[in-house]
Amino acid sequence: RTILTTVGLIIGIALVVLVISAGNGAESWIKDQLSSFGSNTIFTEPKIPSARSDTESQFTVGSGVTITTLKPADVAAVERIPGVIAAYGASFAQAKLSFLSKSKNVTLLGTNASFLKVDSGQVASGRFFSEEEEASLSQVIVLGSGLKTTLFDNRDALGEFVKIKGQNYRVIGVMKEQGARFFLNFDDQAYIPLSTMHKKILGTDYLVYFVTKFDEKTDVSFLVSQMEIILRKNHDIKESDGSKDDFSINSSNDNADLVDGVLGGLTLLLSVIAAISLLVGGIGIMNVMFVTVT
Repeated sequence: RTILTTVGLIIGIALVVLVISAGNGAESWIKDQLSSFGSNTIFTEPKIPSARSDTESQFTVGSGVTITTLKPADVAAVERIPGVIAAYGASFAQAKLSFLSKSKNVTLLGTNASFLKVDSGQVASGRFFSEEEEASLSQVIVLGSGLKTTLFDNRDALGEFVKIKGQNYRVIGVMKEQGARFFLNFDDQAYIPLSTMHKKILGTDYLVYFVTKFDEKTDVSFLVSQMEIILRKNHDIKESDGSKDDFSINSSNDNADLVDGVLGGLTLLLSVIAAISLLVGGIGIMNVMFVTVT
């Protein structure tokens, strides 16, 4: 009877501690991942017009629609807004990179020369590509640290050529180790100029998303409203109520509030489960004590 009572107490208390710790740990991990993108950034992505959610992306499940109206010209226009430090657009592709006898399937990120002004990544050796190289469709590439090790081991990669779809791309830089963010390993991807990605690899001219970095003294609400005006003008959207918008704009604060709401609901659910477990365990302990007294 003592053993049964003790086990019931231990399991009940351990479950409560575990639930609370798991909730706090998940919240801390997600906020750390978000902070790696910076607190003064705005994320813009395509959205299906009239979608119920402002954060519904171009890959909405079951929609069968891909929004192709987000263009590099939008990024250039947003960069001219007062208070904006820099902005970069992004497109992705899966490709096989090969060097001599070694090869690896990787994620290619096509982006602008201003990428490092916004993102927290840094170049360990060499350099990032320039605006001139981006404008001239240069076949240059910057490797993630893990990808460099896979293809080149300990030898110097700068100045070497890797093949993508049978074409040579000159390695001009290697990024510092970044690790994984939201389960994406940034060390195993490679960076090429956005124009090169569109013309020579994808054959498209639209963006998956773009990120804007702004001065911390800037009014975020005013900046978002200016971005909406510019994008609606560029996309020939005359309505201003948002129902016709084919884009979604979210600041880092919006993302943090969304995460807090989701985690709050998850923590509440886990707490209810723990409370039910405590109730069941308490009834078991009560029955043991009742039998003992009887």
